[in-house]
Amino acid sequence: MTLLFVAVIAISCSAIACTAPAPSGTAPAPAGTAPAPAPSSTMPARTTPPVRATPPSPGVPSSGWSEAVNGLRGRLVVSPGEGTAPRVVRIDLELQNVSGSSSPLQIVWDAEAMFAFSLADERGKKIPMGPIEESRMISRPYVRTLQPDSVLRTDITAQGYGVRPSPGVFIGLPNSTAWQLDASDTRRRLLHGVLTATATPDNDRRQWQGTLDLPIVEIR
Repeated sequence: MTLLFVAVIAISCSAIACTAPAPSGTAPAPAGTAPAPAPSSTMPARTTPPVRATPPSPGVPSSGWSEAVNGLRGRLVVSPGEGTAPRVVRIDLELQNVSGSSSPLQIVWDAEAMFAFSLADERGKKIPMGPIEESRMISRPYVRTLQPDSVLRTDITAQGYGVRPSPGVFIGLPNSTAWQLDASDTRRRLLHGVLTATATPDNDRRQWQGTLDLPIVEIR
């Protein structure tokens, strides 16, 4: 786990610190010290900073699943959340293994790189993110397993953002993606997500690769 302390004015990639080089002047390892083992497929290393894709503008909300891609489909589930000033919305991701295979599917889980989100109003106009401060714990990538015909549900609400104490709604997600909307903002809030996962070099064909276009959900 790597603790990042990031103050963001124009929202930027907060996970870069996970791969920052060692500070200059770091003493070399003592002679005879064995090198650190290479990361295994169960704990793949992040070798490049995450890149936030630009998903298309939201349209009509849906409560259904995405189209299945390579045996996997997904959807976002919105819950009211907690608090009142502001109310912090909870957002879960559900993934379902619909491959029909007797073997499990694996997915390299890197929340800071695999998600891209956009928020728009009922006219499809993008709702911009405002200045956000964040101090969040970010884990290294790891592998998760979906058994045949199973559903994996994960709370992807990101903790550690700076939140103004005022009535309204706060939406905090991975990859330095957050919105705080005042109670006076009466626009509909339509959230669209895209999930993209890649495999490790030693993939044994069970690791899932592809992009899921997650159906639009409304934040009430």
